[in-house]
Amino acid sequence: MLLPKPPVPVPGAGNRAVDLVTEVFAGAAIALVVGLYLAGISFLIAARIAHRNGFRLWLHADVALAQERQDWPPTYGASNELLFPVFISVFFLTFTLGTLLMFAFGLLLQQCGFAMPRPAILIISMLWIVGLPYLSLKQCDRLRTRVFAREPWECWDDPPPTED
Repeated sequence: MLLPKPPVPVPGAGNRAVDLVTEVFAGAAIALVVGLYLAGISFLIAARIAHRNGFRLWLHADVALAQERQDWPPTYGASNELLFPVFISVFFLTFTLGTLLMFAFGLLLQQCGFAMPRPAILIISMLWIVGLPYLSLKQCDRLRTRVFAREPWECWDDPPPTED
């Protein structure tokens, strides 16, 4: 019994071999970048609202525990754990916006016909590598002094309970 031959694929854009792993990683990378960007922007909006209205921000798991125990306002939670997520958000926003600005500046120079010498490119790149963390840390310190609470009770109007 003769079996029919399978059809021969015709070369073209619609018949490319699908590399599923590459597509999955590309989708995950896009979701990560968009998520980090949205998280950074939403935090900056929240920090702006908090600063404008005189609120202080506190992040610690013990606040949820205090709410469950109805021990309000919370008097425990040793440290404000807001710094790490804020640093990641600020670093990512600084990196993306700064890189886009550098890219646009390079395109502008290229359109004007200015060829930048290689040492100048290396110096600017090294300044960017050092300047990016510096700008991010300065912005985090600025946010820390303006909107971070030093103690959890600073986030509420009630004064902390007195110790007997």
